[in-house]
Order: sequence, then structure tokens, then C-alpha cells
Amino acid sequence: MKKILFKTMAVSMAIFFLIPQAFAGTNFTVTQGDKAIVNFDENEIYSSFEEISKLENFISDNELTYDEVLATNSELLENVSSTSAIAMSQEVDSNPLIVGPFWYGCMFSALGILVVAFVTNNDPAQVKSAVTGCLITTVALPVFLILLELIGTLSLISSYY
Repeated sequence: MKKILFKTMAVSMAIFFLIPQAFAGTNFTVTQGDKAIVNFDENEIYSSFEEISKLENFISDNELTYDEVLATNSELLENVSSTSAIAMSQEVDSNPLIVGPFWYGCMFSALGILVVAFVTNNDPAQVKSAVTGCLITTVALPVFLILLELIGTLSLISSYY
């Protein structure tokens, strides 16, 4: 009986979720804006990147950085905004794993500081953040425990009166 009920529920749930999706797909209409996106001109896309490609080739051929080219007021930067330089930057986000270095210091104290130092290649800003997290936990935990003990003592005293 349990097996039949399980199979019935599985099929019912599948029908419940799949049929509305099928109906939603049939009501799809293509607007003028959608046609422009779907029917794009590949040559227009390549031509829009020509200036950036010239700049990229100039930088790689002369072994310069974007900032050095920017300092010379080169005509290659005439129609290129500085936001396009983000793609050429080599900086990598070096936050360890999922949470930031502050939380590694808070949660794992000295071990967290070592992990942050190892993962970020001893980046001073990251290690300082982990040390700050460790110090805050070291100070806050005893204060919290003392307050908790005081509240417990006060409630014990008040229960006698």
C-alpha cells in the first residue's frame, strides 16, 4: 500500500508541476525587442570590439599596463571607457573559500588566521581582518559568558523571593 501511495504521489506531483510549465511555454509571443536580440548581426558585434582589440594588441605588444597607456593620453583610449579595463585586469579575489577572513578569525581563532594567511599568500589586509575577528571573539565570548552567568544568578535570586 505504501509503495502504491508513493508512486501515486510522485506522478501527481510531476503532473502538477509539468503541465503548467507546458501551458506557459505555449503562450510565448515574440516582441520587436526580442526579434532584435534573436536576429543579431555578428559583424556589428565584431566591429564594436575593434577599438578595444587595437588597445589590447598595443598593450600586449609593448608590454605596458592600462594605467601606463592612460598616463600617455593615447588616442587608443579615445572611445574606450575605464570600465572596459576591468576585463584586462589580472587581479583575483583572494578571499579564502566562502566566507571572508574576518569570519575565519572569529570562528577558528588562530587556526583561522593561519588558513587565511596560507590561502591569500600572506596578504596583510586579509590577515589583519582575520586577526581582528579573532580578537573580537576573544574579548566578546568571556563578556557574553559573564553576562549569561549574571542573568542566571539574578533569576535564581529572584525565584527565592
